[in-house]
Amino acid sequence: MTQVKVQAPKKPPARSSKKRKATATKAVHVLLDETGSMSIMKTEAIRGYNKYLDGLAGEDLQIALTKFDSTKVERVHGFVTPKDATRLTDENYIPGALTPLYDALATVIRQTEKEITGDALIVILTDGLENASHEMTKKSINELIKAQEAKGWNFLYLGVAVEAWANEAAFAGTNAAQNLSRSTGKRGIMASMDVATTYTARYASSAAGSQVTLSDEEKQTARDLSN
Repeated sequence: MTQVKVQAPKKPPARSSKKRKATATKAVHVLLDETGSMSIMKTEAIRGYNKYLDGLAGEDLQIALTKFDSTKVERVHGFVTPKDATRLTDENYIPGALTPLYDALATVIRQTEKEITGDALIVILTDGLENASHEMTKKSINELIKAQEAKGWNFLYLGVAVEAWANEAAFAGTNAAQNLSRSTGKRGIMASMDVATTYTARYASSAAGSQVTLSDEEKQTARDLSN
């Protein structure tokens, strides 16, 4: 059985060898699908994510980025300001392999819990159906999401292909079930990232522990701009 490897950030913290907790009012951890099915939308994923960072430049928050496929869960960087966050390029975003979404999400949740104080927002971008997790099941990841929501956490799920919509069952009965954005095609991924920008900005300005939801208009915008 193939074991998914968790990779630490490639670059150590610039000023200290000690792991620091996020100090901004809000912390955001992006979980980015780097599996093979994202290949056809690679350019749009890169452009959309970089636009997302640029759109949050003025917000009081810190962002961490983790990429995943069935060979690894790779922490690109820890919590930094949007301005200092790593931008995606053709060289550092190379889709391949399968989709262990539940395992990757559990890893991100646990990492985030160790590194922040207060609540957090987990942003998930995927175009694939869960098909490679070894540890977590739909039931166990659902229970983990509910436990974090009880602590004031928020989850935003961006499913940018029809296959990805099957994963929504894992969010049944959670507050995150209100934050599922569906889109398809190359225009859809850009629209979803625009929705993510406005949602994240709203989260950044919300009171601690607040549950922030997508509006019906935001959900429809992503659908309308899909191919």
